[in-house]
Amino acid sequence: MILIDANNVHKTFGGQPVLRGLSFTVERGEHIGLVGANGAGKTTLLKILTGAETPDEGGVSVPSSISVGLLGQFPKYPDGTKGSDVIGAFEYETDFTRVCRGLRLDKTLLNGDMSKLSGGEQTRVNLARLLLKHTDLLLLDEPTNHLDLRVCEWLEEYMSGYKRTVVAVSHDRYFLDKFARRIIEINGGKAEFYSGNYSFYAEEREARRVERERIYDKEKREYDKLSASATQMHAWAGKNAKMHRRAFAMEKRAARILKTEKPQTERLLKGSFSETGFYDDDVYRLEGISKSFGERKILDDITLDIRGGERVALLGDNGSGKTTLLKIMLGELEPDGGRVWRGPSVKTAYLPQQVTFEDTSRNLVDTLLYELDVTPTTARNRLAAYHFTGDKVFDPISALSGGERSRLKLCIITARDANLLLLDEPTNHLDIASREWVESALDGYEQAMLFVSHDRYFIEQFATRIWWLEDGIIRDFRGGYDEFTAARKNEARKEKQNTPRRETVQAQSESPLQRQRRIEQEANRLEKEIEQAEIELFDIGERIKAASYDAAALVGLLEEQSELETKRDGLYKQLESM
Repeated sequence: MILIDANNVHKTFGGQPVLRGLSFTVERGEHIGLVGANGAGKTTLLKILTGAETPDEGGVSVPSSISVGLLGQFPKYPDGTKGSDVIGAFEYETDFTRVCRGLRLDKTLLNGDMSKLSGGEQTRVNLARLLLKHTDLLLLDEPTNHLDLRVCEWLEEYMSGYKRTVVAVSHDRYFLDKFARRIIEINGGKAEFYSGNYSFYAEEREARRVERERIYDKEKREYDKLSASATQMHAWAGKNAKMHRRAFAMEKRAARILKTEKPQTERLLKGSFSETGFYDDDVYRLEGISKSFGERKILDDITLDIRGGERVALLGDNGSGKTTLLKIMLGELEPDGGRVWRGPSVKTAYLPQQVTFEDTSRNLVDTLLYELDVTPTTARNRLAAYHFTGDKVFDPISALSGGERSRLKLCIITARDANLLLLDEPTNHLDIASREWVESALDGYEQAMLFVSHDRYFIEQFATRIWWLEDGIIRDFRGGYDEFTAARKNEARKEKQNTPRRETVQAQSESPLQRQRRIEQEANRLEKEIEQAEIELFDIGERIKAASYDAAALVGLLEEQSELETKRDGLYKQLESM
């Protein structure tokens, strides 16, 4: 069954055409990744699908009998709206438990005012609402934005087994690889289709570009040959009308040959780093670093070092202290204890998460003249290498998007001598093409790098070492992101499998009669504890039924139920093993 039928959709904003005859269909149960450059019309299309926007021409058909849910990038709620108010009713408690655990929604968050929650917290609450409603058609606009890595991993696993229809706009290439079964790219206002995930799309897109270039070059050679012959024939014809007619016919034939548009090749950033050679192994050393805010300890006695040429990914949940550690390393924040040692010849370049400039009224050329003390020609050449060309270089910084500001800052810091690069979410706000541009610029950097990122594709490409920050402590893992994830899952599996042995030296040395009595006493104790756990579970079950429409209270009860079930199951295992 076709759930979406878009036919010849046109949409213009401010006189600029965004969608130009876009057509596609989506079948029930499909998982579609919707990709394209920023401004290509992806969010506009989602709004058209929900009826929030109407096309200027063409139409979109969605059966009225199906339910449609949209996860917008920037949802707004009136003051006083709680997270539990957003979720509302749901059908199955097991679904509620699974979704709330996976999205890490606790009582505090569900009781919190939505208008005061962070972007990531709002996204998690809204995702829970949509997933628990069992919407027929789910439209997601950047669902992994602001989410912790572990929540992203859970969402990927959940969505890969999701039976309903999903169309997701995302720049998260890992998410698209795990979730999408088909990619629709909006390019030039029209749709191109790829029957696979992101990796398939990236490979197939390049293959198609190469083939289009081959066909275009062949057509262009034939066109040029016929055009030149026609021009020569006109020159020879003089007053010979018949020969002129033959030349005109040849020109018409040449015009019919050009059927393929010239492929638009995405240029990679040409910018390269100005590096100061670093020959000492020790770049940075953290010795006993501690930091607290109030009663909360963010960093607890951290001792680590970075050596020349290493690429370290600093990962962890939101609010775990990653940016705090970067600021301590930069000297912008003093630790409560410990010290930071930096090699005497180390020169640091820093790309912050929130890019700011001293004067946003300056245009791009003047900004480079001020920041780098270069000639106007050098400034324009450097800007061109980072895709700032034409009149764009005379725009004020205030007119730039978040992604453009990050690109401009990268353009500046790469011009400075640096042998340690500190990056805080370098691909935030960037579309896939821009992320690839940044990666191409960083790829040639051979000195030490420490970066914070939620972009797992970026992490896997660059990291040779993982620092996982949790509860104030850093776990140091030497390897890439995929290796780290596999190791973490393997450890969790082993921990689950390993149960403590109940036999002790004392038990092994006791007499058969003593052992019999001890086992009977232990069995009686376990049976009483199991009976008590069952009574408590029955009581909690009744309280859960009474609180079925109070999401915040239900989270706490379900957590308590889960803990008791785990305890009871453990008691049963002990009893069975006797």
